[in-house]
Formats: sequence, C-alpha cells, structure tokens
Amino acid sequence: MANSSTAETLVTRVRESVDDLGSVPTNTTDTILRWLNEGGQELYDLFIASYEDYVRDRRTITFDGRTPAEYPLPEDFLKALGMDYVVSTTERRRMEKFQNAERNTRQLGVITTPPNLYGVPQYRIVGNVIEIIPNPSSGTAELFYVPEFKPLRSGESVKDRWPYVKEGQETFAVLHAQFKATQREEADVRSILAEKQAKQVAIMTSLKPRDAAESWRIVDTEGIPEREMLWPW
Repeated sequence: MANSSTAETLVTRVRESVDDLGSVPTNTTDTILRWLNEGGQELYDLFIASYEDYVRDRRTITFDGRTPAEYPLPEDFLKALGMDYVVSTTERRRMEKFQNAERNTRQLGVITTPPNLYGVPQYRIVGNVIEIIPNPSSGTAELFYVPEFKPLRSGESVKDRWPYVKEGQETFAVLHAQFKATQREEADVRSILAEKQAKQVAIMTSLKPRDAAESWRIVDTEGIPEREMLWPW
C-alpha cells in the first residue's frame, strides 16, 4: 500500500504530539521538516542495512571510447550494486569489479559481440567516476546503485520522495522529530526514545526480507545451468 502521508501531515502530527498548535508555534515548519528528514535519513539507512534492493536505482552508461575511460556517476549516487554489459537486447553479461593493482591486466582485451572471456569490460568506482577497462569504443552498460537519501520538502508526498516507506513506517521519522522538539524544551524524552527504538525493531523485522518465497542461498553469478554442474557419473 502506497504511503498517503505528505510533508504537511507529518508536520501536523509532530505539532500534535508536542502540543505545538498555537497561533505562534514554538517550532517553525522548516525546523520540523529538518527534524523529519533527520529521522527519514535514519530510516533510509535501516532499509540499506537490511536489503539494498529496496532502494535500488539504475542508470545507463553509454561508451564512446573516451580517454581516459572514465564516465561520470549519477548525481545521486551513494554506492554501486553492480554493472551489466549490454551485449544485445536479449543478452547481458555481468561486469566484474577490478582492483587498482589489476588496472593494466585487461588493456589488451578486445571487445567483441558477443564478448569473449576477456572482452567483457570491468569497472571500478574512483572518486565521482566509473573507470572501465578495456576501453570500449561503443556500446552500453547498466549501473545498479543505491541513490542518496532524498529529503522531504513542503508540498511533497512521502510516496514520491520515499517510495520504499510503507504506510505506518513514516512514524519513525515523526518520533525522531518529536524527540528533537521535546529535547528542545528540556523535557523528559525517555518514553519517546523507547517508542522510537521499538518502532525500529518492528521495521527491521519486517524488512528481512519482504520476498519470503525463497530461502537464503549462495549467489549464482555465472548463470550455469544446474545440469552442467552435475558430476559425470
């Protein structure tokens, strides 16, 4: 179920929780939004720590033979989850990550279609670019990555900015803002912290994993059919 909350409804929930509904409120809307986004960032980190695919994004990289073979990362890039080399509309190959010490080991490789063992490019993240070897003169690859947290702003909805947050999970951010507002008044925050910690436990429990149809297993990165893995006798 998509989350129905907006920035305004979350701000109102915080005001109601700390009795800040007067004609001249103690906390400005911008201040409460900042606290909500602090809590939203914590919530986002919980999703990443639990299962990064919940927040995964993708971006196409187009090769053009540039020298050096460095392509800019997406502006909202946080960390990579892997890359696919696009062989054709129906075939992709997983690109391996290379280490700095291996930077010259594949430079003589030839990109072919379909690529041979040494023809599939390799990649690594260096600063704010993706470095590719061997250097393809054309073609594309797809980068899978975790994007940066997107803060919630006035007039925006939770489902648009935080689409991974299901109905009820936004309460974690509300509790964080409630804690900050109460702390500002130098009041007792112990009950709020306890409620926030309980909400964190509940969210973490529900996130591992949402797709419960399959058990955990060793990851198959080569795509070898099971029949080819059987012993010949």
